[in-house]
Amino acid sequence: MIQGDNWAEARALLGKWLLSAEAQAPRSVQFSHARRKPRDLLVSVIECNEDLCGCSDGCRLRGKTKMDQRDKLSGMTVGLHWLLAFGMIGMLVFGLVLEDMPKGDSKAALMWWHKGLGVAVLAFALWRLGWRMTQGFPAALSHAPAWQEKIAGLTHWFLLLGTLFMPISGLLMSLSRNRAVDVLGLFTIPPFGEIEVLHEVAEAVHGLGGKLLIAAIILHVVGAVKHEAVDKDGTMARMAGRRVEPRIEA
Repeated sequence: MIQGDNWAEARALLGKWLLSAEAQAPRSVQFSHARRKPRDLLVSVIECNEDLCGCSDGCRLRGKTKMDQRDKLSGMTVGLHWLLAFGMIGMLVFGLVLEDMPKGDSKAALMWWHKGLGVAVLAFALWRLGWRMTQGFPAALSHAPAWQEKIAGLTHWFLLLGTLFMPISGLLMSLSRNRAVDVLGLFTIPPFGEIEVLHEVAEAVHGLGGKLLIAAIILHVVGAVKHEAVDKDGTMARMAGRRVEPRIEA
């Protein structure tokens, strides 16, 4: 049985070896660990050392890393992507339904849910923004013309920011009309008072932003279909949490 002192010494030696191996590893390998501290690197390689040991598909520890890699996205990235995707699409449909409803108790009740769920979406959107700022956007799995990459990049950023400005502008519409927002009965956001200019700006952003966001979602879906049907590069499989084989180097 390994004693405490021996275990500490073994960990220290392993840590030195890992840092040395990381420094000598190819650039594509270093990329996945670029933002990790030595302690995080140690934990990651103990869980799955495929990058440094060169293990094949038979590695029994494969797939347990928690950071995004080119061939496999983390559970956090996949989960937040689909949560916000279904959340925002649902809220946009919800908003279109409310827009056509006449004023009354039924609309007021649905509006209560719309506002509360909007705050929940905003919370997850902020979480996803922080995660994306630390991870960056997933790298492409296949080559594409520069103009397509530019459009894809702009679309990704617009979708990311759209999950923020839509719920924020919706909140401001109520708060600037001196209406508090009850968040699903959990807490209440107090109003600002009557600020007509802020209300008009928020209303314009919410209305136009919703239409632009729908267009961006359609464009994003078209791009996903292209990856699946034309490029056949495994982008959809990767976004489903599976490991894929990239066609281009990091």
